Amino acid sequence: VTSLVVGWVAWAVIPGLPLAAAFALGAVVSPPDAVAATTIARRVGMPRRLVSILEGESLLNDATALVGLRTAATAMSATAVTVWSISGGFLLAVGGGLLIGVAAAVLMGVVRRRVRDPVLDTTLSFVAPFVAYLPAEAIHASGVLAVVVAGLLLGHKSPVIQSASSRLSEQINWRTVQFLLENAVFLLIGLQVSDTVRAARDLDISDRRTILVCVAVLLATIGVRIGWVFAVTAAYRLGPRRMRERAWQWRYAALVSWSGMRGVVTLAAAFALPEQTPHRDLLVLAALAVVGGTLLVHGTTLPWLVRRLGLPGPNPAEDALEEAA
Repeated sequence: VTSLVVGWVAWAVIPGLPLAAAFALGAVVSPPDAVAATTIARRVGMPRRLVSILEGESLLNDATALVGLRTAATAMSATAVTVWSISGGFLLAVGGGLLIGVAAAVLMGVVRRRVRDPVLDTTLSFVAPFVAYLPAEAIHASGVLAVVVAGLLLGHKSPVIQSASSRLSEQINWRTVQFLLENAVFLLIGLQVSDTVRAARDLDISDRRTILVCVAVLLATIGVRIGWVFAVTAAYRLGPRRMRERAWQWRYAALVSWSGMRGVVTLAAAFALPEQTPHRDLLVLAALAVVGGTLLVHGTTLPWLVRRLGLPGPNPAEDALEEAA
């Protein structure tokens, strides 16, 4: 939904921008960053259920966004584009990624059940993404989606297929890798910001129009998330009894709708736009504005909102009992 809405907004405010390129920008800015949201969430005591939802949402939306970006890039490079060809490529990317991800998770699960050495088990966890990614890419499916599916399944089954010492070892190692990769990407892209701004100013677009584009894309990105979360919450609360029983409180909806910071995936995807993309430098600058804007707006106000809504955080006593167990 974010990809489509932001794409239409970008197409409307950037003169001469092809629709495929606009949807590419929408796909770039659509996935939220789990690290940014959950880091703040844990510090301010956000309910753990919401933290888990934000983490899972980010994983699946990262994959969905990259599939959408690939589809838009294909539409830009193709001489003749039809709805059927684009739909077929999208279905292959999604369906193939799901199937291979499940197959990779089953295969790695069988292997890891028989491994009890924490060092070897952690090594296998670094192999698992390649077991899912490479076969998916070989059949032109989404390798990213395959990795996400395999990771979710293996993570969900980790208490069954891994020992406690293996899980602790794996968690510490992956947190270190995540820290290094996240910061390396932000550093490398930060070094390119000045060149991006300079290239965008060299386009045949006024500075006022450039600022308008960045602000419009930022507001659309924030607004569509708020509208979607509250609309779905209202649908559940006004729907049949089974839906009403599962409906969120309005306070939960407000918190989730305001936890849409963008981060490393948006930055990396923006710079992965094909060189022949029309107005590429302006699109990259708009994506940077979304990342900076959401981190600034949401990141500085989310702690205040959590305190204002008065949602119950994790119970320290229950956490101590779980850790002891």
